[in-house]
Amino acid sequence: MIEINEKTKIRLLHVVYFLILALTVLYVIYDTDLSRRNSISKYDWSGGWTSSDGRDICTDDIYAGSEGVTISKLLPDPLGADDSFCFLADNISFSVYVGDDMVSEYTAEENLTGKGYGNIRQSIPLIPQYSGKKITVILRSVFDEEGADTGGDGRIKNVSICPEKVFSTILLTPRLLPAVLSLVVVFFGVLLICIFFAVPRKDLLPFNIASLGMMAILLGMWCLIQTGFLQLILGKTTGFRILTYVLIIFVEIPALGFINSFTVQKKLKYTQIMVIFWALSLILLFALRFFFGIDMHNSLWIFSASYGIVLAFLGYILMKDRRYCKENGIERDRKYFFAGCICFAAFSAIEIISYVTKEKFIITNGNSLRIGLCLFFFEMLIQFLYWWSGEQEGKELLIRIGFNDHMTGAGNRRAFEQFEQSDINGNKTYGYVMCDINGLKQVNDRDGHEAGDLLIKDVASCLIEVFGEKNVYRLGGDEFAAVTFTDNEDDFRSMTASLREKLAEKKRSASIGEVFVTEGSMDYREVKKTADRLMYDEKDRFYQGSNERRRRR
Repeated sequence: MIEINEKTKIRLLHVVYFLILALTVLYVIYDTDLSRRNSISKYDWSGGWTSSDGRDICTDDIYAGSEGVTISKLLPDPLGADDSFCFLADNISFSVYVGDDMVSEYTAEENLTGKGYGNIRQSIPLIPQYSGKKITVILRSVFDEEGADTGGDGRIKNVSICPEKVFSTILLTPRLLPAVLSLVVVFFGVLLICIFFAVPRKDLLPFNIASLGMMAILLGMWCLIQTGFLQLILGKTTGFRILTYVLIIFVEIPALGFINSFTVQKKLKYTQIMVIFWALSLILLFALRFFFGIDMHNSLWIFSASYGIVLAFLGYILMKDRRYCKENGIERDRKYFFAGCICFAAFSAIEIISYVTKEKFIITNGNSLRIGLCLFFFEMLIQFLYWWSGEQEGKELLIRIGFNDHMTGAGNRRAFEQFEQSDINGNKTYGYVMCDINGLKQVNDRDGHEAGDLLIKDVASCLIEVFGEKNVYRLGGDEFAAVTFTDNEDDFRSMTASLREKLAEKKRSASIGEVFVTEGSMDYREVKKTADRLMYDEKDRFYQGSNERRRRR
């Protein structure tokens, strides 16, 4: 049988966990009352209306101008006790009559953006006495005649006869996915802002995390407002209408801050140009609104032109920086950034094609744009994490260089001093070894320093092989220390015996002083003195009868 290690088991458990979680979410979304539109289709009341000139008409085909449209229809007989005449009013004023009685009237008021207000949920209660009576609806666009003729202004949608709670389900169900996608973009923004405040050295960041996070929050909120989800839940429209136009304009400044920080050349003039352009765009929009009375809805061409110019300008900055890097041989890892840009461009193209051709793709109603944004900010988060992992590896390398002997790979004296301060205490059981290379000076004088370096490396490798790299320290040119926290003295003596065998196999010689301490039975300073004395006793025996004198430290 194939044995599965612990890491593989944990990974399999994670896979099973996320699979079950995903299946649960899919079930909730696609096989509950969140998705059963067939159960609410019976409430659809958009067809079978009669216009004032006697034509049969569907409310989906009505685009009311400023002169107004009148439609009528017989109410169901009987009516349910909780039934209401429900519809979504889109930039329209209306009056509703049952028989000769006016049951509801709404006249839109102007706001900062103009007369438009977007979508308002309307639920007009119907009493049982209205059963079978004629209902008449008079619709008038909130825009003037010119505005109404520019396409689709002033209409009612999702006309239904049903309880108000059912109508809420009808409206919110198709908006759930785009709302979730929008919130994912906002989540990425909040996460990036949190990362920005969590990092102590902002100057070391690879790009402006705060600007990128602000971009995500503004774009995500704009996308969320575009779904109408918040408007329907909170019942507020005017404030969100204003935010629809304002938020997207304010994205331009953090977008420039992010792009400018992402380039090698940081040019102040780019910021100055963008701020001037942004200010002029705002002045133009508000001048058209307040001095010329032009509704912002009819100024969409200015917004579109502004976005196009900003994107072109940001693209110019990136292209110029890439050319500069290529000319100067500067390498920058931007693969995740460009992957995100490609994803965003591709899904935006799908959205534009769908809007222009009026074709319904698998992803429509702004969802492709939202998916593109999610992928872009996800890629940028990956880009940051990729940099962060490299930064941490670089820090670990610097720490390693600062605390390791570059020749042998063992810890240096600085690392040993830190080890003594943090890891040695009076209650531990451990084995302590001092090791001094025999004959190093003779090898250096006879065979050269390269041979001497090789001797040092060989002795160090034997120590590391027995005690482990983290437990071996080079204290001087030919002197090493090693520590092992084994609880068994026999094991410790076996390790030192193994060290002597490995040295002999490599035909190397070193004097060794070894001390085993049980639960702090000996003071650490005494341990060092004892190991040092034992090492030099062994060294004296090695040099006994030799003409070479050994200077004792």
